[in-house]
Amino acid sequence: STAAAGRRPPPPPQLARTRIEVSGSCWPNAAAEALDVHGFCVLAAPPSEAPLIPLEVCAACRKTSEAGLDELLTKVERRGVDVTEEFRFLEVAHREGLRYDVPLEWRLPSIPAPSFTCDGSSGGPSSEPDTPSTGVEPEDKESAKDALARLHGAADVVARAALAAVVRRSQRGSEGNAAGERFDGVCTPPIAGCVVSLPRALTQSWHSDGAEAGLFNVFVPLLSLTRANGPTELRPGTHLHQGLARGHVAPREAPLLRAGEMLLFDYRVRHRGLANDSEEPRPVAYVTYAIGEAKDANFPDAVTLAYD
Repeated sequence: STAAAGRRPPPPPQLARTRIEVSGSCWPNAAAEALDVHGFCVLAAPPSEAPLIPLEVCAACRKTSEAGLDELLTKVERRGVDVTEEFRFLEVAHREGLRYDVPLEWRLPSIPAPSFTCDGSSGGPSSEPDTPSTGVEPEDKESAKDALARLHGAADVVARAALAAVVRRSQRGSEGNAAGERFDGVCTPPIAGCVVSLPRALTQSWHSDGAEAGLFNVFVPLLSLTRANGPTELRPGTHLHQGLARGHVAPREAPLLRAGEMLLFDYRVRHRGLANDSEEPRPVAYVTYAIGEAKDANFPDAVTLAYD
């Protein structure tokens, strides 16, 4: 009919926010909603407050990560390996296009970071797995470990608060979250590391880090991200429907995080590192959490450089 033809379609539902200020008591629920709908969220302190990760900690970890990578790549070259080609050792792997992934020891400070008084909890200290050295000189190792422990401690408090809300959201009602998934809490120590994108690093291919529900990455840029130095670009909603975005989701997004902010995203969401057209390395610390029975298979066994 004429009336039906002139009737406007209903407006799309309001999208969940993807940038969440870590303040008050409701932010974990907002983060869990963004993770459910879009597959990611940016977590940041209010503008009037200090960053979630202290800037001096980011600066110390940045210095350590860049120096450690230089030393590791020297060891790789001594093995006769072209560091611009694909390779994997226990201590460092070439991900793609001059991006190097350096696994790091999961550490928490001896004095835990203060917990939030909101819906999440920071959890207690986790055991430290036997992970490879970063290649830092012995006299610098203790200060480097202290900075890394402070970074992990500050990020852990925020991440666990958000993931506790993810668990509650998945257990609400009989169907769980949007995908019908139901999770228990974080049961195993996280996996930690740092990805350094060197100058002239190319844009990565679109990919997800895994296909299993219940795995989440936390990215902490150790310097502020710009269009030039290659932020991470994400395709919202692709953690569902086998990587195909459907329904009402945000357009692809490459958040320009400041140093000390956090990007939390579902392992399954399609993403890629953009090209680093700057003159400086772009290091991003990461922590991977598994909730429920999820198991990470993104780090296969490899040969060590320890006997170089």
